[in-house]
Amino acid sequence: MSTSTAWKVISESKYPWERDALEFIRLQFPDVEPHRAWSNFEFIAGDGSINEVDLLVFTSMGLFLIEIKSRPGRLFGDAGTWTWDSGGRLHSVDNPLYLANGKARKLKSLLQQQSAFKGKVAPPFIEALVFCAAADLDFSLQGVAAYRVCLRDRPAEGDRAERPGIMAAILKRQCAGLEPEPRVAHDRPLAKALTQAMEQAGIRPKPRKVSDFLLQRMIGEGPGFQDWMARHVQVESSLRRVRLYQVGAGITKEDRRTIERAALREFQILESLQHPGILRTLGYSEHEIGPAVIYEHDPLAIRLDHYLTQNQTRLSVDSRLDLVRQVAEVVRFAHEKRVVHRALCPQSILITDATATRPRIKIFNWQVGYRLGTTTSVSREIAPTSHVERLVEDVSTAYLAPEALIREESTGDHLDVFSLGTLAYHIFSGQPPAQNAMDLSQRLRSGNGLKISDAMNGAGERLQYLIQFSTNPNVTDRMDSAIDFLEELDRVEEELTTPEHDSPDDPTQAQTGHVLPGGYKILRRLGTGASSAAFLVEREGQDYILKIANSLENNSRLQGEGEVLDKLRHAHIVELCRVVEISDRTGLLLRPVFSVRPEKKIETLGQRVRSDGSLHVDMLQRFGEDLLDVVRFLEEQGIPHRDIKPDNIAVGQVGSGHHLHLVLFDFSLSRASGENIRAGTTGYLDPLLPLRHSVRWDLHAERYAAAVTLYELATTKLPVWGDGNSDPSHLTCEITLEPELFAAALRDRLVAFFTRAFRRNPDERFPHAEEMLRVWRLCFEGIEEPGALSDQDDDTELAELLKDATWETHLAELGLGTRATNALDKVNILTVEDLL
Repeated sequence: MSTSTAWKVISESKYPWERDALEFIRLQFPDVEPHRAWSNFEFIAGDGSINEVDLLVFTSMGLFLIEIKSRPGRLFGDAGTWTWDSGGRLHSVDNPLYLANGKARKLKSLLQQQSAFKGKVAPPFIEALVFCAAADLDFSLQGVAAYRVCLRDRPAEGDRAERPGIMAAILKRQCAGLEPEPRVAHDRPLAKALTQAMEQAGIRPKPRKVSDFLLQRMIGEGPGFQDWMARHVQVESSLRRVRLYQVGAGITKEDRRTIERAALREFQILESLQHPGILRTLGYSEHEIGPAVIYEHDPLAIRLDHYLTQNQTRLSVDSRLDLVRQVAEVVRFAHEKRVVHRALCPQSILITDATATRPRIKIFNWQVGYRLGTTTSVSREIAPTSHVERLVEDVSTAYLAPEALIREESTGDHLDVFSLGTLAYHIFSGQPPAQNAMDLSQRLRSGNGLKISDAMNGAGERLQYLIQFSTNPNVTDRMDSAIDFLEELDRVEEELTTPEHDSPDDPTQAQTGHVLPGGYKILRRLGTGASSAAFLVEREGQDYILKIANSLENNSRLQGEGEVLDKLRHAHIVELCRVVEISDRTGLLLRPVFSVRPEKKIETLGQRVRSDGSLHVDMLQRFGEDLLDVVRFLEEQGIPHRDIKPDNIAVGQVGSGHHLHLVLFDFSLSRASGENIRAGTTGYLDPLLPLRHSVRWDLHAERYAAAVTLYELATTKLPVWGDGNSDPSHLTCEITLEPELFAAALRDRLVAFFTRAFRRNPDERFPHAEEMLRVWRLCFEGIEEPGALSDQDDDTELAELLKDATWETHLAELGLGTRATNALDKVNILTVEDLL
């Protein structure tokens, strides 16, 4: 440590390469007035952000904030992204000068608030420099990318010319990007005032602590937040990603509320999203500068944009397809949980196992997302922010749907579908779709969606279709859902690749055309859930659904589900053919249920409701009877499902009949402990379980989930307790229904049915599923109005009704029954003119 009065070590660096870089400067730093230096400190800016400074130096030529980078190898890139090539290993980062400039502005703002600068002396301008300190660095940055970047000074030797470096920059201002002369005189009075202001500002050593974790270094930054790598105070091997939301005294009250809501929104959304492709949240904490969200952390993970920069020329078509598919499958999963991200972009996606054959993705940055309202405190509605532009970086707006930035609180799956299209554009072409939202808007106007052929030679027809119609600025003409996007991606895969027959080592990574051990040929990948991956497969001329554990730890879960299904035989429960072993994973071979739609489509009830809206009377009656009969059967067998919801129910033709019916699947939670009252899906869980005498899951909760599902089929919505925000177990009210959403002829009966099904006191609910089924059937008995015309009515009565009909006459006035008018109403046919 230096004994010089000009050089102050606020804290010792724990990194040897950083200590070496600091020592290189210190040994050549003049120990005379007016020179000053402060190394390795942090300050809290007015916006609440924590800012680490490697070195701040005051010389007669200026005041410089120096960011140290000591990675060896070859450095290349542009003004936005730098990449080091160290023996073939690539490492990409955002240009560190941007971060250093931000710290310089914040530090000047903090210093000018101190009393030392309240008199005649004005605070000096702080200029940022980046010191690339590796001695043998192959420096290949050119043009503006090299501005204010310094290497080590090198004296002339033999034929080798002198190279001005960091010392020449701070003592002589010899550096590209620096003006030749300082703006003001940097003399002793200014140095003295600066020294006093640094003391008054509370400059302090590093690091800080959040919960039980010490902040080590900043690994990311965005509007209103910073991400830090943090290490547990006692278990050094335990690393976390800690996101600090900044609500300092220097921001407005409105911005403070926006940022605080963003922090809570992100934590609450992620509580309900457990998926291998989503970065897990592990806690929420308060910190002196604002709320903090704690995540899992992989120190080797890199952002998608940096991964693409490093690997663009090496990525195969299969790898690009797989990356796009992984993101789309996570989006589909989130949408099934009624969550929309709203800000998908490369900066919101991490790549783990980057050097593996199949890198994996993890999506984060959900702070501008939202979740539709449900019925429990854990799953209550999380409203979207109306301040997207304040919480998303400008470069990320190039991936956002135009309506997300123009319309306040814009909602809908179509927002994420658009972002999937822009991500696919970048992954396949190697180029961002635009520089920012303004540039993107101009490109969209010229082509009704992005044209990948503008950036990629030889793009196939299906790929061009996928990109253009997922990024169509007209929402009506855009693909409707992530499911549609994935189906079109299958066609792109057929266009771009030759089917492989060799099975991958990890069977859950199989794609269309692969043949898994046992002769299971993959026809289509259906999706990935929290514990398994599902495929449509063909073996010996028969089609099956193959569900495979996505990790060794989940083998027991699928084995248990297979044992449960082996005991169940019911027309409306998925049929287990057998339990299989695929490599080292447990698999379930299930009988598929195909919808009447083409191409052997597997459709869930959730998908149907989201795409078609509430069910018409005939289908509502039939599907309700199917579901409640299954619940009745399960009660008789003494086997619970524990996760009844529309997305766990298939829709299709069952047996030889022509009508659509329901088939319940996913019995993976059937063996969950009764003490675990959170097992299941938020929104369909009984929120009053904590009030039970024994605080255990019970059959009332199973029937509650079935009732919520039926209510959603009839209305497309979920019922609400109280204000929709408070925990229902802390309220005294009954549930709130929306009777106006029911068909008129059914309204009174359905209100009575659901009122009883959702009673706070479970003793006032249906005592068993058989009674629930009986009352459901009664709701639909004799619903045709007296006098409704049928095929047997004579022409005289019909002629009388038609005599005074006009173009504007409502069809209900013509004697049509409830079922007919409801069916016509579903397709918006209301009058004679509509029908004709």
